[in-house]
Amino acid sequence: MPDTVLTANFFNYSSAEWKLDECSSSTQSGVSGITQQPSPSLNTGDGATTFQYEQNLGGTFVDGDAGIWCCWNNGTVRFGVKLWAPLQMFSLGTSPQWYYMSDTNLNSADINWVYSSDSAEQYTWPKSLGANIVAVPDVESSTLTLTVTITDN
Repeated sequence: MPDTVLTANFFNYSSAEWKLDECSSSTQSGVSGITQQPSPSLNTGDGATTFQYEQNLGGTFVDGDAGIWCCWNNGTVRFGVKLWAPLQMFSLGTSPQWYYMSDTNLNSADINWVYSSDSAEQYTWPKSLGANIVAVPDVESSTLTLTVTITDN
C-alpha cells in the first residue's frame, strides 16, 4: 500500500470550459509516483479529472518531500492548487499541506501560492473569477485529497 498519496479531483459544472494551465510535480530523486495526470481541459457542465501522486518506497520507513500542482484558466483568469507532502519518518512528521492561487497571468510559471493555514478547512475563491470555485480537503497523516468544484456564480 502506498505511504504518501496526494490527490486533486476537479469537477466543472459551470458553463465555461477551463483549460489546463501550469501543471507539474516535484518528487524525490528516483521516485516517480505520478499515477494519474489531469486531462487537458474541464468541459462545460460535466468535466472531471484527477491529478494523483502515490509514493511507495517498497518497505522503507521514510517518505520524502513530494508535491503536485496545477492551474486552470478560462481564457481570462486562472486558479490553481498545490498539494505538498513534507518528509515523514515511520509515519511521523507534518501531514500534507495545500496551497491555492488565482491571477490573470495565463500560462505563466510565476505563481504566487498562498498557504492554507488549516489544511482541513475548505477554501472559496473570489467571485471575481467569474465562477463559484470551492476546494474541500480531506487530510490524514500521510494522505491529502482535495476536491475542487466549479459552478456558475
